[in-house]
Amino acid sequence: MVLRVGWGKTTLARTPVLPASANRAVRVWKVALAADGSARVDETVTVKGQAAQEWRAHYQTPGERRERYAKVWNSRHTGAQLEAVDMAGVEDRNQPVVVRARALVPHMAERSQRGEFHLPSSSRETDLTQTYARLGTRRWPLVLGFPWQHEEELEYRLPDGSACCARRRRANCSALSRASTSTCPSTVAPSRCARGSPWNEIGLQPANMESFVPSCATSTSCWASRS
Repeated sequence: MVLRVGWGKTTLARTPVLPASANRAVRVWKVALAADGSARVDETVTVKGQAAQEWRAHYQTPGERRERYAKVWNSRHTGAQLEAVDMAGVEDRNQPVVVRARALVPHMAERSQRGEFHLPSSSRETDLTQTYARLGTRRWPLVLGFPWQHEEELEYRLPDGSACCARRRRANCSALSRASTSTCPSTVAPSRCARGSPWNEIGLQPANMESFVPSCATSTSCWASRS
């Protein structure tokens, strides 16, 4: 809400809420996986809408950008080394924020007893759960701030002698918007995992938590099996 003060008249108005399509973040990973489970990740992030201003404010000082972005990688992947980052044009308010980075992640894949690699299907597996679904049940609505879309595409290039085993699962988010999916097809090389999470509402009712929590906590994984 906003208070508009004019000549002899004061009114209380509601500020417009942009649709989710106007507040969109897209993250693309190209992952070169090594036989020991480490990986080199080429990342491109594009942010437009309300969230873009937060990125501009956080990375407004050129001399601090590399250090701050390295901390983000280390908070999600222990021991990650940021090799390069480029935020050219981040100051331009008329353009989306575009970040290009390269990082070395020592433990990208987990090795199972059967010799399989457990690969994440999202760069933010834990973030979504901790931020939006810390409680299994709620008494009061959860305020999400503003409608937004977050899309990810992870492309894995597996080590020589490996193959991707298809595992598909659909997380139903129909209570909020269209369903989001995560798939790892075995018929393409390199293997890709795509995930989309569009929230078209600014609040989540307690009755919808049952379907919302699994969509955040359950992340379909890709398995690369050594032949």
